[in-house]
Amino acid sequence: MKKIYILAGVAVILLIVLFSNKSKDENVGGNGGTGILPFDSGVGGIVTLGPTCPVQRIPPDPQCADKPYATTIQIIAVGSPKSSPFAIANSDKEGKYKIMLPPGEYALQPVGGAVLPRCETKNVTIEPSKIIKADLSCDTGIR
Repeated sequence: MKKIYILAGVAVILLIVLFSNKSKDENVGGNGGTGILPFDSGVGGIVTLGPTCPVQRIPPDPQCADKPYATTIQIIAVGSPKSSPFAIANSDKEGKYKIMLPPGEYALQPVGGAVLPRCETKNVTIEPSKIIKADLSCDTGIR
């Protein structure tokens, strides 16, 4: 029984050594986008919250412009049988976020409140070796 465990352990070590010696180009983008971390593709942008004033004016009042929103963003793999997020990112106090992801299709869902703000879900397609921009917005409910 000990021999089986030792052989299995040696096999695992050999696999780790074999796959850890691949270059970055072989692991990311070179074989259809699958591979090991770190990925050189992803998404970033700004999360905003608006409207911030009860009446929109023309010309727009600069004090009523949409504001940056610090929140959690759930990244869900489109077509995944799991309902749990693939990854989670946080926007900072300026609303900025960035997350590195493997190529594929994802839904970005900023987390709002229990009722408001209500945040949009945005679908994005991540391509190998590219970081795309995807700004997200949340509705305050102010009218």
